[in-house]
Amino acid sequence: MEYHFEAQEPTTGYQLVASPANSPLRWQTFGLLRLPGQGESHEGTLGDEEAVITLLFGRGRVEIEERSGRYQAYDIGPRRDPFLDRATVVYLPPGTRYRVTSAAPNLQLAMHRAPAVEDSSAFLIEPHTLTSTSTGAHNWRRDVCVCVTPDMPVQRFIVGETINPPGNWSSYPPHKHDEPAPPHEAPYEEVYYFLFKPAQGFGFIRLYDPPHRENRMEEAFALQHGDTVVLPRGYHPVTVAPGYQLYYLFALVGESREYAAWSDDPDHGWVRACEPLFRE
Repeated sequence: MEYHFEAQEPTTGYQLVASPANSPLRWQTFGLLRLPGQGESHEGTLGDEEAVITLLFGRGRVEIEERSGRYQAYDIGPRRDPFLDRATVVYLPPGTRYRVTSAAPNLQLAMHRAPAVEDSSAFLIEPHTLTSTSTGAHNWRRDVCVCVTPDMPVQRFIVGETINPPGNWSSYPPHKHDEPAPPHEAPYEEVYYFLFKPAQGFGFIRLYDPPHRENRMEEAFALQHGDTVVLPRGYHPVTVAPGYQLYYLFALVGESREYAAWSDDPDHGWVRACEPLFRE
């Protein structure tokens, strides 16, 4: 089973990247939708899954027919790239039929899906409603924007975006969210999708378990533009090479929905206590 999925050669339409069939994920399915030509369309139907569609590049339209027969249409974009503009996000409830049409060349979207049983309604999250927060300090400072938040009518997902300045770390101090330890930690699996600016940039991610855990995971991967990493458990710090910005789209799925329900690696948690010193 794979943790690291290298960028695929772009094609027109939907490309599956990671799912429970090819990775250690239990719930999430992640894929990319590309429509390079203006006016091109892609159609699909959700079964017993909800979906979160995140605009990465371009401009388009999403038409939705819900299980109840309710029709919605959303114009999305333009988005030049995730480093310059905030996201537009569309939520699709279970049983939805949808059509995505490009309104300009090079429409690119990410789609996360997960099992869901509750009836809900589609909705649009527009860029002007989103706020980025500076997190961390010194060379582990980064900007985080949580787009799908726990207070929204979504069953499974928390979705957001992180941008690392050149040479900086994120998911740092290393944290994990893989076991119930209320009120500080709850189990979530996560998917990271990476982009670099300039695109020839690179970075690294380490995935590791606490030392006492049986079948301890210890993995490290070199990251390039368009790569995906699945995080079923363990700590998962990320860094980017000097001279390059790093973006990653993250999606958390669990049985509850509480952002920041994680535990720091006790060997490195002291770093968080030092953050106020760097902000003075």
